[in-house]
Order: sequence, then structure tokens, then C-alpha cells
Amino acid sequence: MKSRFFALLTACLLLLPLVACVRRDRLPDRQTVYSAESDLGTDSDGAPVFLRCRGSARSSESRYLVLLLDWELTSTDGKSADVTVTVSLSHYSIQVGARDGGRVTVGDATQTFSTPALRADNTSQAVTPLATRSFSVSLDSLAAEPIPVSAAWNFDGTYHGQSLGTLRAADTVRLG
Repeated sequence: MKSRFFALLTACLLLLPLVACVRRDRLPDRQTVYSAESDLGTDSDGAPVFLRCRGSARSSESRYLVLLLDWELTSTDGKSADVTVTVSLSHYSIQVGARDGGRVTVGDATQTFSTPALRADNTSQAVTPLATRSFSVSLDSLAAEPIPVSAAWNFDGTYHGQSLGTLRAADTVRLG
């Protein structure tokens, strides 16, 4: 009996790091506890967050010039959620003019962004934020099917001897 208990406990401890989302409103036989002091924190308006998931992706067109996509899903009501997508550029020394036509897509919704001219004389790797966009999603639809998230930025130039067009990064927003 003890060996089964320890085996189950060990399995739970091994699976614990794989949990990407915490749903405070789904604890079995427990009344939902809403507290601004929760470990999930608060949103920008100070409302307690009851669901938070994060993910990231990176482009693969070049190892020296990389588009980074970081997304965070937060819900304060358990019915809808905000997905905030931050797009950044990982680079070394760079000089590029202003660019239009950057895109961030979550599900069927797309928002665009433009970037000013970038100039950096770095000898070490740096990360430059390009854009942050927010989207609203229904948790019911997200529970039924994961939602794709992607970003694209038109570099259209040569970097470290490699001709590059549009840099793309993609991931999937999913619960748990």
C-alpha cells in the first residue's frame, strides 16, 4: 500500500512542472477563493487573475536575427481572457529602416504594427521590443480547441550574409 502511494506521489511530482495553467475556479469540492493576494497576481486594473498561461516561440529563418513571440493569457472572470502578445527582435549589430506590415494573429483576429528605423552597434546579442498587441478570446472556445498565435515582421534585407524576407514565429495558445 505504501509503495503504491509513493509511486503515485512520485508520478504527481514529476508531472507538476508540466502544468502550464492554474485554474483556481476548478478545484474539486472547494469554494472558489478570490484574492488579490493570490500567487497569480492581478491584471493592470488591479483585478485578481484566476487563470494565467504563458508561451513563446521564435523564428527559424536565421540564427543571428530572430523574431521572438511571447504570449500571456490572463482571465479575471473565468469566461473570457485577454491574450497579450509581445513581439521582439533578437539581434547583434543592426541598421534597418522603418518597416510597415508587421502582423500579430491570434485565432482569426489580426492586428498590424509598424517599426521605426533600428540602429544598434552591438557586439553581443540584444533584444529590441517591436510591438505589443492584445486580443480577447472566449475561454469556452479555447477549451474546445487550442488557438494559433503568430507574428510576422518583414525584414527584407541581408543579415550576417544571409538574405532574409519575412521573419515568422508561431505557437499555440492552449489551456493546460
